[in-house]
Amino acid sequence: MCYTQSFVQPLVNSVIRLETDRLVPDLTEIYRYYLYTLEKDLRAKGTVLVVKSAVSEYFVLEMCPTYEYDGCPRLYINVRTFEGDVNTLFYRGRVWDTGINLVYKAVNLVDRLSFFFRYLNNSKTFVEKFLTLTGVGFHRYVQDFERVLLMVYGYSAAELFRKSYEETHTNRSRGLVMESQITTKECAYF
Repeated sequence: MCYTQSFVQPLVNSVIRLETDRLVPDLTEIYRYYLYTLEKDLRAKGTVLVVKSAVSEYFVLEMCPTYEYDGCPRLYINVRTFEGDVNTLFYRGRVWDTGINLVYKAVNLVDRLSFFFRYLNNSKTFVEKFLTLTGVGFHRYVQDFERVLLMVYGYSAAELFRKSYEETHTNRSRGLVMESQITTKECAYF
């Protein structure tokens, strides 16, 4: 895929800044990272995910869509230190990983999502996994960082996945109707 420099540069700078500024003290060791959100309702559009390291340092993963470059949706990720009140955060779970690896995986996933958004006919099987996170679909394997990324983007991501799924899905099981299995989004994530 070809991105313009104005799109790629901020994303790359965020990852470089995370490593050079050491927002997470040791990015090579595997830590347990604790996940929080600013909003209690995970359906809130553009949910911000706050990640706490084992040494109690907080950083923020944010994602937003842009249609600026070719009219197709692209996802953009930003990493920054958390400067708010930690007492207002809502606990969502934990993952084991390295700090920089979590961000690199996020960047790679953003690129994959952008590719599938651009070519909807290729998204048929891919979006099923992410719809599983929202309670729709039956995909068995969901990686921690994939769960994290959907939480970062919030309910608006689920809407994009659902729209893409409805436009491209062919029912492989006769008589099977895809319906929401999980009413609470927290249950879908954990």
